[in-house]
Amino acid sequence: MKNKQKILDGIKRNNITVVRFQWIGTDLLLRTMIAHSDYVEDSVMRGIGITKAIQSSSAWDTLAAGGFGPESGEFKIVPDCDTFAVVPYTPRTGRFICELCDENLKPTDTDPRYFLRRVLDRAEEMGYRPMAACESEFNIFTKDGDKLIPLEDLGTGSPLAIDIANPLLQEWISSLSEMNVKVERVKKEGGEGQLELVLRYANALKAADDMATLRDVAKGVALRHGYSVTFMPKIFRFPNGMHIHMSLWDVNKSKNTFADSSDENGLSECAYHFVGGILKNMKALCALAAPLPTSYRRLLPGTWAPSYVYYGFDNRAAAIRVPSQSVPKREDATRIEYRLPDPTANPYLALGSAIACGLEGIKRKEDPGDALNVDASKLDERELENLHLERLPSTLMEALAELKKSSFLCEVLGKSLLDTYIRNRELEWRAYMEHVSEWEIRSYIDHF
Repeated sequence: MKNKQKILDGIKRNNITVVRFQWIGTDLLLRTMIAHSDYVEDSVMRGIGITKAIQSSSAWDTLAAGGFGPESGEFKIVPDCDTFAVVPYTPRTGRFICELCDENLKPTDTDPRYFLRRVLDRAEEMGYRPMAACESEFNIFTKDGDKLIPLEDLGTGSPLAIDIANPLLQEWISSLSEMNVKVERVKKEGGEGQLELVLRYANALKAADDMATLRDVAKGVALRHGYSVTFMPKIFRFPNGMHIHMSLWDVNKSKNTFADSSDENGLSECAYHFVGGILKNMKALCALAAPLPTSYRRLLPGTWAPSYVYYGFDNRAAAIRVPSQSVPKREDATRIEYRLPDPTANPYLALGSAIACGLEGIKRKEDPGDALNVDASKLDERELENLHLERLPSTLMEALAELKKSSFLCEVLGKSLLDTYIRNRELEWRAYMEHVSEWEIRSYIDHF
């Protein structure tokens, strides 16, 4: 951990007046509390109090029944000092990434970042150090009343679209770099105002922190330029995904345990079992990786998003893709791409749950079956049955039912985190079901 005094000295040296204490809870939102720099030392040492009800809140701050309430006491927002950064695009502002702790400043079982740290501790006990990188898609737009106007609509790889987005891109990349988040590539996707930023791989905890930082920086910089950004799974024609690249290294980070040059596909037995563990739990993982009702407008057959449980080599229709490599192949680049999540997922839960399932697959030597080079959405019922392909859940409630049935994930998450998370999702599902959309009214009102 960085020296606390060094950070406090840096706050004064950079003339910072406010410091954000940020976290992502079971409500999926990036939230923040502010400490003035004159009193930040006390906030770092003792944490900042906040009602426990924050963990039972929806995106619109409605409380889930049966969860925490105003009578439930407080969490302490405690920073990880290694995450301190100056926020370049907001004057005189610093930031910590935090965890929700008890009064003894010990992380609580309901905190998603602490959940990921527990999973990583288990990986280390098994002799592994998980590495990961997120690549997230999002939309850039302005608003005219209720109408959303995308930044452009120029299609995949358009250089003109990149020219239009360039002022934003330059500040995103420079701001993220100054906050110790490296952008490896940028891609113009096919959707309206849709870009994808590929972050550089790091240890799994930093990879999740980097994704949280991206969500904050993308919105903050866009606001300065008069635009809005959303990571919603779908607002225009093409959906947004958050693909997570993963590999397991030995604890000394001297060897990528996923690589095996003697295998025709370059994958080790460890990697195959890791994939097998994720596939075995894929339907339950949906509830953590695709957490909104809107998420299931993305996971439709024929949309470049997964809709069936299988893996494939360079197959972007699969739930898990094994990327190919240029020759000569590099063992350090051997990895899998977990394509199920969308960027509204809590990155600590999405990454931690996948790693936990993969580690269990290694422990139990789970067989992932044969890799497929087909798009399952193009197969008929008989072909799907012959290949034993299972459809992913088609709604959030189906996914939550699968999560509740998964004895492994229920145990790994722990009762407190699991119950809090499920209550929040069920609250949002009920609100979604109670709303009658404009499309439904327009389509049916004159016919019935």
